[in-house]
Amino acid sequence: MLRLSASFIFCLISLPSFANLTIGLVATRSEAETLSHWQPVLDDMEKSLGTPVKALAFNKYDDLLQAIKNGDVQIARLGSKLAMEAIENSNTEIFARLVLAGGVETYRSVLLAQKDSKFQNLTDVLRESGRLRYAGGKASSTSGFLIPQYYAFLKNNILYEQHFKSLSVGSHQDNFLALAQKKTDIATNNTDDLAQLKKKYPKEYAQVKVIWESPPVTFDPIIQRRDLSPELKQKIAAFFLNYGKTGGNIVEQKRKLNEADQLDGFLPSSNAQLRPVSDLQLFHDRFRLSLNTKVSDAEKFSQEKAMYQRYEKLAKILAR
Repeated sequence: MLRLSASFIFCLISLPSFANLTIGLVATRSEAETLSHWQPVLDDMEKSLGTPVKALAFNKYDDLLQAIKNGDVQIARLGSKLAMEAIENSNTEIFARLVLAGGVETYRSVLLAQKDSKFQNLTDVLRESGRLRYAGGKASSTSGFLIPQYYAFLKNNILYEQHFKSLSVGSHQDNFLALAQKKTDIATNNTDDLAQLKKKYPKEYAQVKVIWESPPVTFDPIIQRRDLSPELKQKIAAFFLNYGKTGGNIVEQKRKLNEADQLDGFLPSSNAQLRPVSDLQLFHDRFRLSLNTKVSDAEKFSQEKAMYQRYEKLAKILAR
């Protein structure tokens, strides 16, 4: 008779079991629209894996992170900054990244202004201290917050909350519409979402213009929980990396990817994809701290020490 040790039985009981797979999506449009556009791809994934697959879309990034941490979401398409937080705190890893239609592998953050405004470039905006309304992304957003914060403002020795008359926070769609409706003067966005908004809101798009672009950034990663079984992780990776590339339904799969998010497909990736983002986060945090005159030198030293400790921890995680 086979006898199992108590410790072995405990390990078996402790292993997470996922009867269904749930994919988490950042809702750059409405949650309902995001789910509707992705559903045909998810249906194909369910058939391929032989496992029920559902999706949850989140407008609130903190809610998505909590769902990943709780194990309610096992796979997620995230922005780079959000993915870094998930890898750091939620037992996840990157296994793929998105490629846009046409084979585009990078995007740029942008600043938008009203079409009929006098603003033609970033310099024009930087001259208008205390006069303009600004609509940006949540602090967890790479393209709506981190990138414009660092490249557009901090590198010009400006804290945006001190530069603008008023600040509002919303999704790329919210900020785009607020600008078109003249409820704000400057809004953040990115080249990918802006292309989709152009198709969805052509009249509103005609009312805005791009006045600044960031350096290129590698497009969004896809993460999965590290505690999924090796066999399941292999199947998941095979589905994403082969979808729209192999088999007898390539044309139909390409159509579904395009409708989901103007995608061409997926490429293999790893946590190392986020190393440039971790560098940018450190530079961003240090710049903000150096420009903050309300913090004492002693407190600045303490905060900077904590920043480097986090950076060193992330460097180890992102080397996996």
